[in-house]
Amino acid sequence: MQSDLFGHIKGAFTGALNARDGAIKRANKGTLFLDEISELPLTLQAELLRFTENYSYNKLGCDTPQKADIRIICASNKDLKNQIEKKLFREDLYYRLSIGIISLP
Repeated sequence: MQSDLFGHIKGAFTGALNARDGAIKRANKGTLFLDEISELPLTLQAELLRFTENYSYNKLGCDTPQKADIRIICASNKDLKNQIEKKLFREDLYYRLSIGIISLP
């Protein structure tokens, strides 16, 4: 999942035969839609939080930071505040992403 989001360089892990851009780079100058944000593992939530601080990220296996100018929209079918109470979603990431919330029945 981290590779899908941030991309990777050739040889970054077993099976990484070619370099690949992640969803963040492909969304540059546009919008990245993250569906079911509540399903991200806590480790990847931390990486996403780091990205939202300065919009800088590293591809897997690469130490050179890259920048992206994107807007992030997220969706979840779970109550994220409830997920925070259960320690399944990061509270700091929630507040970073929750600028405008639309609740649908």
